[in-house]
Amino acid sequence: MEDNIIKLVKMSTVSKVAKYIDEHDTRIWRVIHYWVNKAREKADFSKVTNVGIDETSKKGHKYITSFVNLDSRRVMYVADGKNAKTVAEFKIDFTEHKGVPEKVNNITSDMSLAFEKGIKEHFENAVIITDKFHVIKHVNDAVDKVRKAESATNPLLKKLNIYGLKMIRV
Repeated sequence: MEDNIIKLVKMSTVSKVAKYIDEHDTRIWRVIHYWVNKAREKADFSKVTNVGIDETSKKGHKYITSFVNLDSRRVMYVADGKNAKTVAEFKIDFTEHKGVPEKVNNITSDMSLAFEKGIKEHFENAVIITDKFHVIKHVNDAVDKVRKAESATNPLLKKLNIYGLKMIRV
Protein backbone atom coordinates (compact mmCIF):
# COMPACT_ATOMS: atom_id res chain seq x y z
CA MET A 1 0.00 0.00 0.00
CA GLU A 2 2.80 2.41 0.91
CA ASP A 3 4.43 1.81 -2.48
CA ASN A 4 1.17 2.77 -4.19
CA ILE A 5 0.84 5.90 -2.03
CA ILE A 6 4.35 7.04 -3.02
CA LYS A 7 3.59 6.42 -6.70
CA LEU A 8 0.32 8.36 -6.48
CA VAL A 9 1.90 11.30 -4.64
CA LYS A 10 4.47 11.63 -7.44
CA MET A 11 1.58 12.31 -9.81
CA SER A 12 -0.85 14.26 -7.63
CA THR A 13 -1.28 16.28 -4.45
CA VAL A 14 -1.43 14.70 -1.02
CA SER A 15 -4.99 15.91 -0.48
CA LYS A 16 -6.16 14.32 -3.75
CA VAL A 17 -4.41 11.03 -2.94
CA ALA A 18 -5.97 11.02 0.55
CA LYS A 19 -9.40 11.54 -0.93
CA TYR A 20 -8.82 8.91 -3.64
CA ILE A 21 -7.80 6.17 -1.18
CA ASP A 22 -10.20 7.39 1.53
CA GLU A 23 -7.47 8.06 4.09
CA HIS A 24 -6.58 11.08 6.22
CA ASP A 25 -3.81 13.23 4.77
CA THR A 26 -1.75 13.06 8.00
CA ARG A 27 -1.32 9.32 7.43
CA ILE A 28 -0.21 9.99 3.85
CA TRP A 29 2.33 12.54 5.12
CA ARG A 30 3.68 10.02 7.65
CA VAL A 31 4.24 7.50 4.85
CA ILE A 32 5.97 10.14 2.70
CA HIS A 33 8.22 11.34 5.53
CA TYR A 34 9.18 7.79 6.44
CA TRP A 35 10.23 6.81 2.91
CA VAL A 36 11.89 10.13 2.10
CA ASN A 37 13.97 9.89 5.28
CA LYS A 38 14.80 6.25 4.48
CA ALA A 39 15.97 7.23 0.99
CA ARG A 40 17.95 10.21 2.30
CA GLU A 41 19.89 7.92 4.66
CA LYS A 42 21.53 6.44 1.54
CA ALA A 43 22.13 9.78 -0.19
CA ASP A 44 25.72 10.32 -1.36
CA PHE A 45 26.65 13.88 -2.38
CA SER A 46 30.39 13.17 -2.74
CA LYS A 47 30.36 13.87 -6.50
CA VAL A 48 28.22 17.03 -6.38
CA THR A 49 29.97 20.06 -7.87
CA ASN A 50 27.08 22.19 -9.18
CA VAL A 51 24.23 23.31 -6.93
CA GLY A 52 21.09 25.31 -7.62
CA ILE A 53 19.30 27.28 -4.92
CA ASP A 54 15.76 28.56 -5.30
CA GLU A 55 13.11 29.66 -2.87
CA THR A 56 9.37 29.54 -3.13
CA SER A 57 6.51 30.69 -0.95
CA LYS A 58 4.40 27.99 0.68
CA LYS A 59 1.57 30.22 1.89
CA GLY A 60 1.86 33.97 1.89
CA HIS A 61 5.32 34.93 3.12
CA LYS A 62 6.31 31.53 4.50
CA TYR A 63 9.26 30.49 2.35
CA ILE A 64 11.09 27.24 1.67
CA THR A 65 14.41 26.95 -0.12
CA SER A 66 15.37 24.00 -2.32
CA PHE A 67 18.95 22.90 -2.94
CA VAL A 68 19.33 20.90 -6.14
CA ASN A 69 22.14 18.88 -7.70
CA LEU A 70 22.17 20.56 -11.12
CA ASP A 71 23.90 17.64 -12.83
CA SER A 72 21.40 14.96 -11.76
CA ARG A 73 18.51 17.44 -11.41
CA ARG A 74 17.60 15.95 -8.03
CA VAL A 75 16.57 17.81 -4.89
CA MET A 76 19.15 17.28 -2.14
CA TYR A 77 17.70 19.37 0.67
CA VAL A 78 14.76 21.63 1.49
CA ALA A 79 14.96 24.24 4.26
CA ASP A 80 12.46 26.58 5.87
CA GLY A 81 13.21 30.23 5.15
CA LYS A 82 15.27 32.03 2.54
CA ASN A 83 18.39 33.44 4.13
CA ALA A 84 22.06 32.78 4.83
CA LYS A 85 21.05 30.41 7.64
CA THR A 86 19.37 28.09 5.13
CA VAL A 87 22.69 27.82 3.26
CA ALA A 88 24.42 26.96 6.56
CA GLU A 89 21.80 24.25 7.25
CA PHE A 90 22.33 22.85 3.76
CA LYS A 91 26.10 22.70 4.28
CA ILE A 92 25.62 20.61 7.44
CA ASP A 93 23.28 18.21 5.64
CA PHE A 94 25.54 18.19 2.57
CA THR A 95 28.60 17.12 4.60
CA GLU A 96 26.54 14.54 6.54
CA HIS A 97 25.86 12.92 3.16
CA LYS A 98 29.54 12.81 2.10
CA GLY A 99 29.38 16.14 0.24
CA VAL A 100 32.60 18.15 0.10
CA PRO A 101 31.88 21.91 0.17
CA GLU A 102 35.32 22.69 -1.29
CA LYS A 103 34.46 20.64 -4.42
CA VAL A 104 31.37 22.73 -5.21
CA ASN A 105 32.41 24.83 -8.23
CA ASN A 106 29.18 26.62 -9.16
CA ILE A 107 26.05 27.67 -7.33
CA THR A 108 23.14 29.23 -9.20
CA SER A 109 20.80 31.44 -7.27
CA ASP A 110 18.64 34.52 -7.56
CA MET A 111 20.17 37.86 -6.66
CA SER A 112 19.48 37.45 -2.94
CA LEU A 113 22.14 39.12 -0.81
CA ALA A 114 21.34 36.66 1.98
CA PHE A 115 22.04 33.66 -0.28
CA GLU A 116 25.21 35.35 -1.55
CA LYS A 117 26.42 35.86 2.03
CA GLY A 118 25.69 32.23 2.93
CA ILE A 119 27.39 30.90 -0.19
CA LYS A 120 30.52 32.99 0.39
CA GLU A 121 30.70 31.83 4.04
CA HIS A 122 30.04 28.12 3.49
CA PHE A 123 31.07 27.35 -0.11
CA GLU A 124 34.16 29.52 -0.51
CA ASN A 125 35.33 27.94 -3.79
CA ALA A 126 31.97 28.24 -5.56
CA VAL A 127 31.30 30.78 -8.27
CA ILE A 128 27.90 32.40 -7.77
CA ILE A 129 25.87 32.38 -10.98
CA THR A 130 22.67 34.40 -11.17
CA ASP A 131 19.96 32.28 -12.77
CA LYS A 132 18.71 33.58 -16.10
CA PHE A 133 15.06 33.76 -15.01
CA HIS A 134 15.88 36.51 -12.50
CA VAL A 135 18.18 38.37 -14.91
CA ILE A 136 15.48 38.40 -17.60
CA LYS A 137 12.85 39.51 -15.07
CA HIS A 138 14.99 42.47 -13.97
CA VAL A 139 15.69 43.50 -17.59
CA ASN A 140 11.98 43.31 -18.47
CA ASP A 141 11.05 45.33 -15.37
CA ALA A 142 13.63 48.01 -16.26
CA VAL A 143 12.46 48.22 -19.89
CA ASP A 144 8.84 48.48 -18.76
CA LYS A 145 9.70 51.24 -16.27
CA VAL A 146 11.48 53.28 -18.97
CA ARG A 147 8.63 52.68 -21.43
CA LYS A 148 6.07 53.91 -18.92
CA ALA A 149 8.13 56.99 -18.03
CA GLU A 150 8.65 57.92 -21.69
CA SER A 151 5.04 57.30 -22.69
CA ALA A 152 3.94 59.73 -19.97
CA THR A 153 5.82 62.56 -21.69
CA ASN A 154 5.66 61.54 -25.36
CA PRO A 155 2.15 61.36 -26.91
CA LEU A 156 3.44 59.15 -29.77
CA LEU A 157 4.23 56.41 -27.27
CA LYS A 158 0.90 56.41 -25.44
CA LYS A 159 -0.99 53.11 -25.50
CA LEU A 160 1.98 51.09 -26.76
CA ASN A 161 2.73 47.73 -25.23
CA ILE A 162 6.22 46.48 -24.36
CA TYR A 163 6.77 45.42 -27.98
CA GLY A 164 6.09 48.92 -29.33
CA LEU A 165 2.74 47.88 -30.82
CA LYS A 166 -0.33 50.07 -30.52
CA MET A 167 -2.93 48.51 -28.25
CA ILE A 168 -6.37 48.63 -29.82
CA ARG A 169 -9.50 48.12 -27.83
CA VAL A 170 -11.91 45.84 -29.71
